[in-house]
Amino acid sequence: MMPTLKVAACAAAMSALSIRALAAQSSVPARTLVAEFRIDGNQEELSLVMGTLPLSDGDLLVMTADDPMVRVYARSGALKTRFLRKGAGPGEARNIGSFGLLRDTLWTYDYTLKRLSFFAPDGSLLRSLQNTGAGPWRDTTPAHNVFLSTVTPIAVLAGNVAIGQVSAASRAQASGDVRSQPMVRMTWNGTVTTMIDPQPQAARALMVRVGDSKRGTDLYGQQPFDNSPVYGVSEDGKRIAIVDMTRAGNEPIVHVTQISPRGDTLLRATVPFTPVPVTNRMLDSTAKVTAARWSRPDLERDVRAATYAPRFIPPVQRIVSANDGTMWLRMFVPDGTRRWLVLSPQGRPTMTIDAPKNFELMSVERGVWGVERDDDDVPSVVRYRIGPSGAR
Repeated sequence: MMPTLKVAACAAAMSALSIRALAAQSSVPARTLVAEFRIDGNQEELSLVMGTLPLSDGDLLVMTADDPMVRVYARSGALKTRFLRKGAGPGEARNIGSFGLLRDTLWTYDYTLKRLSFFAPDGSLLRSLQNTGAGPWRDTTPAHNVFLSTVTPIAVLAGNVAIGQVSAASRAQASGDVRSQPMVRMTWNGTVTTMIDPQPQAARALMVRVGDSKRGTDLYGQQPFDNSPVYGVSEDGKRIAIVDMTRAGNEPIVHVTQISPRGDTLLRATVPFTPVPVTNRMLDSTAKVTAARWSRPDLERDVRAATYAPRFIPPVQRIVSANDGTMWLRMFVPDGTRRWLVLSPQGRPTMTIDAPKNFELMSVERGVWGVERDDDDVPSVVRYRIGPSGAR
C-alpha cells in the first residue's frame, strides 16, 4: 500500500501547488486587446511578415519575406516606400537572420552573406560591414562546456557594440556536448569580447540514429518539451530578459532575470504558474507525430527514447521585453488560449491578456503590434491598445 499512499500524497501536493498558483494569477486583472489600426494583408499582398518596427515619427517598418523585403507605412496606413531587394549587391540581402532598430536606423544581419547593414527609414543604405568574426567561436571552460559554431547579432547598440546569440550544431545539442548557448557581447563586425549570460540549457534538439554508427544517418527534430531558458531582448538592446524553467523543482515557479548588455543584473523575480505534468501519454503521442513527420513510423520507439521529459510542460513559451522594462510572458494554457502575463519593471504580475488565437505578438512599443492570419493564412499587420476586461 505504500506506493499508492506515496502517489496519493504527491497528487495532493500537486493539487495544493496548482491552487496556490491559480490564486496568485487570479488576483491579477484580466485585460483584453482592442484593435485600432490594420494593414490588410490581402490588399497589400503580404505573404510572410517577420517583424514590425514602429518608428518615433509614427511610421512603421514591416519586415517581410517578399521582394523587396522592407515596407514603410505612414501612420495613416499608406505605403511610403519599399527597399532591401534580394541579392548580394549593396543594399541587398539573401537571408535575413535578425534585424532591429538603432534609434530610427534599421539594421539587418544576413547570415548567408555574413553582412551587417544599416538603412535610413527612406531605404538609403548608410553602411555595411562584413561580419568577419561570425564564427566559429569556442569556449570549452568546464563550467560551460561550450563548443559552438556561429554567433548571430540579435541587438545592435551604439558605439560598435552588439549582443550576439551563440548557436551550435543540432548533433552537439542532442548529444549533450553543448550545455550552454550563451549570449555574448560583440563588435559590429562580429568579434566576441565577453560572455554576458552563461545560462545552462536542456537539450534543444532531438536526434535519432538510423542504421549503424559508421554508415547510418541522423534524423533531427525539435524537443517537444524543451524547457531551456527563454530570452527576450528589448528593441533598444538595453535590457535582456531571461526566463529559467529548469529550477522549479517541486515548486511551480519560474525564475525571471533581467540583465544589461554588460551582464549586470537589473532584476530577479519569481513567477508562479499552474503546473501541467508531462505524462507518458503525451510522450507517446509526440513520438508518434514526429515519426510520422519523418515518414518513419518504425522509429516511434526510438523517438520516444530520445525525447526529453521534464516534470512539467514548459510554462513560458515566449517572452517579449519592452524598452520601459515591462516583460510580456506567453504562458502555456492547455486549451490553446494565447495568454500573456505582463510583468512590471519590478517583476510583479500586473495583468493577463488573452489575445486572439490567430494573433502573433511582435512588438509592444508605441502600441501592441503583431500579425493576424485569416482562414487562408494571409497575414495582416494589426495594432492594438489594451482595453478593460470584456472590451472588443
